[in-house]
Amino acid sequence: MDFSSKLAEAQRAHKEASKLSAPTFLGIRMKADWSSATPLWEKAALLFRQAGAPERAAECWLSASQGHKAQDSIWHAAKALEKAAELDTASDQAYTLYVDCANLYVEAGRPQTAAEAASRGACRLSETDAAKSSKLHGLAIKWLEESGKEGQSPDIYRQAALHAVRSQQWADAIKVELGLALSAYNARAYNAACKAYLAAIVIGLYCEDGKTAWSTYQDALAVPEFASSDQAFAAQDLVQAVASGSGSVIEACVAKNPCFGFLDNCIVRLAKKMGATDVRKTAQGLPKSLRQVTSQDCADEGFFEDLT
Repeated sequence: MDFSSKLAEAQRAHKEASKLSAPTFLGIRMKADWSSATPLWEKAALLFRQAGAPERAAECWLSASQGHKAQDSIWHAAKALEKAAELDTASDQAYTLYVDCANLYVEAGRPQTAAEAASRGACRLSETDAAKSSKLHGLAIKWLEESGKEGQSPDIYRQAALHAVRSQQWADAIKVELGLALSAYNARAYNAACKAYLAAIVIGLYCEDGKTAWSTYQDALAVPEFASSDQAFAAQDLVQAVASGSGSVIEACVAKNPCFGFLDNCIVRLAKKMGATDVRKTAQGLPKSLRQVTSQDCADEGFFEDLT
């Protein structure tokens, strides 16, 4: 079936669904026949999409969602609404649809599915509307944690962290990594938890916030599984490298320790580029006792005199 044939069939299904979705003027049908109309709305949506008319397909999915909701089929109403959101090209409208469909999933007793839908929506909007994407990532994590199954969906945290890093929302990125660490720890995925703690420390140091990085490092050390991990020793070496004030020392630290290479790619890039940041500013946020310059490179740069 070619595009023109699919479009014609879609229009026929749309016309019939429209008739069934409203009462007749002569009173033959006193209310909408949603049980008959809803399958036709779904058929029209699929055909419009195949015919290259995504906007009309989205409108049909909205009507299908309305039909499912009228029949108390909340789960299917949410699925239809999400399909409409996937096709909507306006970021404001798409954001609203993703939130609405996620709320319906929650109403249907599926908060984890709501979180997954919100996360998918956030990823879709990340390039066109960073602010709306951030809000959806936040809602996704909220619903995931409410489901009590956050340990089963670490990718929701990782996608949120990736977006925060790309948007240079450093405080949010650290918060998300710490949330991932906690969820992984509660699920007894201790290696994943240690990686998340290390990632949070890397982000703090990269964004030149030594005070937050140090606080995060100290809090992580209170977790026994982290304190004895390879990631903890990697964090210690990195903090000391930053305290030295030498970009070359930081680069050598990151290069020699394999723990950094096992982090998510966006965090690996931050670690590798950390030596080019304002290391002196970052070091000022670390305890004075750590700011001991030992490398000849730092002495040559006059950094020792600056700190003392």
